[in-house]
Amino acid sequence: MSERNKSWSVKKASTSFLKKRSKKLLLCSIPFLLAAGPDGGQIFADNCALCHQPDGAGAAGLAPALAGTLKRFTATPAGKTYLSQILISGMIGSIETQGHKFSGVMPAFADKLSNAEIAAVLGYVLTTFNAAPAVVTPDSVAAGRAQAPSASDTHHARAVALGAT
Repeated sequence: MSERNKSWSVKKASTSFLKKRSKKLLLCSIPFLLAAGPDGGQIFADNCALCHQPDGAGAAGLAPALAGTLKRFTATPAGKTYLSQILISGMIGSIETQGHKFSGVMPAFADKLSNAEIAAVLGYVLTTFNAAPAVVTPDSVAAGRAQAPSASDTHHARAVALGAT
């Protein structure tokens, strides 16, 4: 057999092997893809970026920056509670962050996002914009949701997390 024929024969055998195995590989990868969970970046883009901007920098007078402002909340149980509550129930009341004052309403997402989706978007914001660990889990979001916090409860939770009670 010539070198060219050997090369073609090996190539044909490899292609045949891959065709036979590709369906099995695809089927084997489906559980992994499903287990990966919601895409926090996409959830952020779809629900948060309009107000908080795609880079998390916020919008003057409308929405505070998320970038570089949330890491401190990951260090305490009160802070983690606040992070979950703000997406579960929203928030009403005045806050000050990075020298800017905001008075308005953060909408609630309890009716729109699942516990896993809330944990995923918080994980995205914490890791992408704050160099912080993704400390909120779907179980901790469920526990927060079970408390049925109001938007003013979230404002109070922020004060507690900042040590201002």
